[in-house]
Amino acid sequence: MFLSEGTGEDTSLYISDISGNLVTSPNHGLNEGDYIIITGALGSVGSLVNGKIFSVATPSTNGNTFSLNPAINSLEYLGGGQITRMYIPLIQTKQFPVAWDMGRKTRIGMQQYLLSSTSLGQITLLIFLSQDPTNPYNIGPIVPSPLSVNNALIYSTVLYTCPESTNLGLTPANVNLQQLNQIGSDGSTSNNQAQIWHRVNTSLLGDTVQLGFTLSDDQMRDTDFNNQFAEIELHSFIIDVSPSALLA
Repeated sequence: MFLSEGTGEDTSLYISDISGNLVTSPNHGLNEGDYIIITGALGSVGSLVNGKIFSVATPSTNGNTFSLNPAINSLEYLGGGQITRMYIPLIQTKQFPVAWDMGRKTRIGMQQYLLSSTSLGQITLLIFLSQDPTNPYNIGPIVPSPLSVNNALIYSTVLYTCPESTNLGLTPANVNLQQLNQIGSDGSTSNNQAQIWHRVNTSLLGDTVQLGFTLSDDQMRDTDFNNQFAEIELHSFIIDVSPSALLA
């Protein structure tokens, strides 16, 4: 595989066969759950795969085949086709034991994140608690669901990299109080900030707090490609933390 400019990966894997949902790509090096884009496949199957986003399922042990997720119908393949592996970012901070010197847990409240501005992008914010760096506490079902992973309120994991008004549509851009906007002579508005602060409100409690930034499955599969190839730049963040209950 080859890297292109920035953090993305270039189109570098070739396809030798597509039979039903099974793709043959010798020595592809892809792992279960990787995201890919297929281009240039010839035949009627091209309409189902070209320019589409898939994740890799059941890669063979010999490293030559894998299945597509979501699955496709069986259509004629006449050759050609290349694969671009999509980069999935994952950034994690250290664990912050903010109140250990007081023998107390830490409550994390309001947070502000300064990110480079994009036109329509968003990423996923993960909040980890109590020395558990693998299971974020702000996702998943809650009590009384039988599949609950915690008993706290579940907060949104979406962290925008564009002006909130662009995605939420709650207020016109020219009256959005969180971002500066310019009004043109024709009444149009624009936001020329290179970086934008984005606010998140939570109230979660843990021995430590830790933050993570990645892309969710929905964000990776965005058909408009607003997230997958945008450079994610986190310049700074401010988190409101305070001592809380005694450590167990």
